[in-house]
This record gives sequence, C-alpha cells and structure tokens, in this order.
Amino acid sequence: MNVNIKSYVKRLGRVHLLDTVVEAVANSLHAGAHSIKISVDYTDMLDNEKWINGLSICDDGEGFHNENQDSFNEFMSDYKLALGCRGVGRFAFLKVFSIVEYVSIYKDSGIFYTVKFNFSEKFSKDAFVKSESLPSNTGTVVSFSMVNEKYKDKSCRAFNVGQVKEYIIHKLIAELSLIDSFCIDIRGSDGTRAAIDGNDIPKLSAHEFIIKQKDTDNMLNGSSLEKKFTLKYSFCDNGDVKSYFCVDNRTVQETGLSIRLCDGTGGLFLLSSDYISRYVDDMRTKVAIPKDAAITMANIKECASEQLTSIITARFPEIHDKNIKTVDDVSKKYPYLKRHLGKSTSIGVYDKKELVRSAFESQRKAKDAVINELDQLTTSYNKLLAEHSVSEVFIDKFVSHIAHTNEINKENLVEFVWYSDTIIDFLLNLIENNFADEATIHNIIVKMKNDYYTSQDVVQTELNNMWIFGPQFMCYDYIASDKMIKSILASLDTDMLESLDFSEKKPDIFMAMPSSDTRKASDIIIFELKKSSSKFFEKTKGIQQIVAYASALLENLKTISIVWGYLVVDVDETLEKHLKTDGYHYSYSEHGKVMVRYYETLNLLLTVVDYKALLFLAKSRNNIFTDILTKQV
Repeated sequence: MNVNIKSYVKRLGRVHLLDTVVEAVANSLHAGAHSIKISVDYTDMLDNEKWINGLSICDDGEGFHNENQDSFNEFMSDYKLALGCRGVGRFAFLKVFSIVEYVSIYKDSGIFYTVKFNFSEKFSKDAFVKSESLPSNTGTVVSFSMVNEKYKDKSCRAFNVGQVKEYIIHKLIAELSLIDSFCIDIRGSDGTRAAIDGNDIPKLSAHEFIIKQKDTDNMLNGSSLEKKFTLKYSFCDNGDVKSYFCVDNRTVQETGLSIRLCDGTGGLFLLSSDYISRYVDDMRTKVAIPKDAAITMANIKECASEQLTSIITARFPEIHDKNIKTVDDVSKKYPYLKRHLGKSTSIGVYDKKELVRSAFESQRKAKDAVINELDQLTTSYNKLLAEHSVSEVFIDKFVSHIAHTNEINKENLVEFVWYSDTIIDFLLNLIENNFADEATIHNIIVKMKNDYYTSQDVVQTELNNMWIFGPQFMCYDYIASDKMIKSILASLDTDMLESLDFSEKKPDIFMAMPSSDTRKASDIIIFELKKSSSKFFEKTKGIQQIVAYASALLENLKTISIVWGYLVVDVDETLEKHLKTDGYHYSYSEHGKVMVRYYETLNLLLTVVDYKALLFLAKSRNNIFTDILTKQV
C-alpha cells in the first residue's frame, strides 16, 4: 500500500470504539451480505465492569475477491465510490485495535478460494495469502483484538449488545433502509444477544429539492450554482424527533434544526447531498462548510426548514391552526411583541418560549436599527447644514425615521403597561390570600428607607411603582419611603421649619409635588399602608396619623397649598360604617370601597381606599391604555 499507514492512523481524530463495528458492517453490506454475525468479547476488569476486549464480524457476502484485494491495497480507491466507500474506514480499525485479521472465501471462475491476511501498520500487498478451497458459502470474517493503550479506558467500557445494536442503527439507518432483506445477529461472550432486521428500520420517504446560490465566479454572465438535496424522512409514535446530516448513507451529525411535532409523534429526518459530502471529514463525524462557501450552512438550514415545514404540515394539517392560536395567545400575553411575532424558528409545532425569544431578538434588532438610523441621519444633517443644502429628500428620510421611532415608542409604552399589569396581578394575589404583610406591599410600591428626588433635575420614576396610585403620582419633586419627617424636610432643603412635634415620625410614603420654586414645598401627599388583615383600631390609627401629619406640616410649612392623604387598607363593613358617620363620602369604584373626606381647617383631602379598589382601578387604566395602543402596534 503506497501510503504511510502509521502516519495516517495517527492523523485520524479519536475514533468511537463502535465505529469499528459500523465500518465492518458497512463493508459487509457493500459486499452484498444479508446475514451478518457480530461477536463481542468481554473481559472482566478490576472495577467489576466488563470491558470490550475484542470483536469479530462474520458475513455471507461475495468475499475478498481479487478486485476487493486490489481496492484494499489502494488508499482512497474509487472501486466502490458509488456505494459511498471512501477507503479510509479500515484505518479506524488500527486506531483502536493492534490486531486486525481477515479470513475470506470467494469464488472466481467457478473456483473457490480462501484468502487470509493481517492488517497492520506494515501492511503490503504481499500480506494476502490465497489458496484454493472446497466449494463453500462465500463470506468474510474480520476479527479485532488487543486494544491499543490509548483506548484502555472508559472508551472500551462494556457497551452491551443492546447499545451495539442502537449504535449500528443510528449510523447505518439510511444504508439499511435500502436493503430488502437482512439480519444482523449480535452476541456477547456473556451470553447476551440482540438482533437487527427490517422491522427495526423505518420506511423512509424521499423528497428532493434544489438550493440555488449565485456563483461568484460567474456573476457577470448571470449563471447560478444549483445543488440537489435529498430529505429522507419517516414518522413514528415514540415521540422522539431527530434530524441528521447524512453522507454516503451514514448519519454524520445532528442538523441543529428545531423540529416539534404533535404530542406523542416522533420523526426521523436525514438530509444528504453531494454538496454536503464535499465538506465532511474522512470518518464522517463532522460537516464543516466554510462561511464564504457558495452555499453556506445557513442557506442549507433555511431551505431545509422550508421543505420540512411543507412536509410536516402536509402530514399534520392541524398544526397550521394550532400555530395560529399559539401566535394569537402570545400576542395577547405580550402585546408589545405583536409586530415581531413572525415565523417561529421551530419547524412544525411552534414553541411559545422560543416564539417569545425570537420576538424579543427581532424587537432588539428593530431598536438597534432605529438608533443606527438616527446616527446616520444626524451625521448627514450636520454635513448638509454646513453646506446649506438640506433637501426635501433628507426631510422625507427624517419623517420616515420618526415613523420608525413612533413604532418603537408605542411598543415601549405597551411593554411598560404589560410589566405593570404583572405587578398588579401579583399584588392582588398576595392580598386576596393574605400572603403579604404591610412591609412586603410597601417595598413593592416603594422600597422602604429610601428617598428619590430631582437633585439634578432627574425624576426617578423608574425606581418605584407609584403609578399604581395613578399617572399623576409619577411626576414629583421628592418622594420618601419610611423616612423621618425631620429627614424629609432636610432633604427638601427648606428653611420654613419652626417647630414640629412629629419630626421623629415616619410616614409610609411622603411626596412633594412640583412647584415653581423647587426649593419650596407645594402640594404634599401622604400615604399610610395597613395590611389587609389589620384590626379596626389599627385601621383608624392610619387616619389619625395622616391628620396629625397634615396638621403639623401645614403649621410649619407655609408654602403648602394642600395636603392629599391616602389610607390604603381593607375597607370592611365595620370601617365603612365608621367612615360614613365621620363625614366620608363614596367615590366611584367598581371593586372595593373608596371613601373621601375634606378636612377644611387642615386643607386636607383624605381618601380611604380599599386595596382591591386601588389595584382594579390601576388594572382598568392599563386595559384602556393597552386597547388603544395594541390597535396601533
């Protein structure tokens, strides 16, 4: 053999032990064998495991006749190229085993011959030992023994005969599907046994399609590169879905395509092409198509996805309606993604999580595109302005950019409402089930012990959830949560404090609304929160606290125009009766009670609002807002 066998074996990557079996079985099939017997020799190891020590494959094929011997002796022979034989599989034998022995009987011109030889790193044509033999059945036995040192590890762990069977089917399923009748008998030295026949191999349907790509070498004459691809497939009821690139009727690697079928339905999909074969490694373990190839891996996957979609929807027409419903469900749950809910990257049945992830990615790209567009327009505008040549064409481009920006802005608004709705639903669940105490609810609305203010003309509305009370509470000069009044007044930088008996007290939430003079307090809003399971006197204590705070603040802060007080509490019948006798009036609320009283001498408007009323009012605002925007998104 005119090749440095030792060098080539060393160059091969690590070989799976069972690939030696696959190569030997494939050789038997190419020799026309219909009956193949595999013997697995196990040996006991110190760790009480049985490891593979040797293998033999016996077939009833045509035998190692003269043409086969000549082909075996020639590296990369094209003798059986049409069958997908690359002439390198035998080198995998030497990667794992030190001893590879062949004994074969063949018939030539009516005479039977026996040929024996050992395949090793020193192999040459002289190794063939031939002799005439008595008439017999033709066939070949190849035996492997003495595992090489580098493979004396878990690589030789005891693959049981069932695992050997599964591996052969996995690698040779396309090959075996082409054979009408065969039987592969697998026996272990430990007495175990398995078999492969036609019942183990699904019937594969075939679908051919063309992928076109412009040939860069012939772009001027308009020619294009066309390659034929074949998609073999079958459906089953085991729920397992697999797809592989297939070369020379061998599965190589998974395609990476996400295929989802109806519940309980499985499928096998094998994609092959001479074009793919061009980019597979010698042992058919990996396909590596260059990124600058005429037809890239991305091109192949995109076209294969389209073909698979057609095949699957034709087989399962109910998938179409199911996918429409999935998209509709997702668009309702995530209305701000509606514009980006296009085709799923999943083939077949859409996966909701994947659909959302894909939409998020599309939205992100849309936002990036708008930002890049603005950068380009700004650069162009500055240049045109310097040249005094701002044209109507540029203005039209900018107007178009504004339209793109409006789309993003509407989606951002709907997204905000969606997140706020999630918070409302969470709070409602906590309150209805009495899961949350006052501190938990307080921290969800505004984190305790913190304050936020416009020290640098920045209103930090994104740092709290005061929007629950209404959009008017998203605009303020200062907000403090569970901070002492003296600390609040110091933060307001006021010099109007004369005497304040309640300076050590801490309102749950204190807000100072905008005024013409940012150094002076204007409207003041005080919130007191009581957990829904509070007793009657604890609830009325909240009213007393707000009244006391308002009285003290109005006495000491002369710039205050009005104090707005809010007590958020569970308004039960007992509290409702008390409020009615105390001069409170009902305000509109579809859920829960809202009762209001104006304390004229204190210039205080105090609202007692039920938690459910507060949250359902917020939810109603969101629904109206969402309905308006989602019709535009």
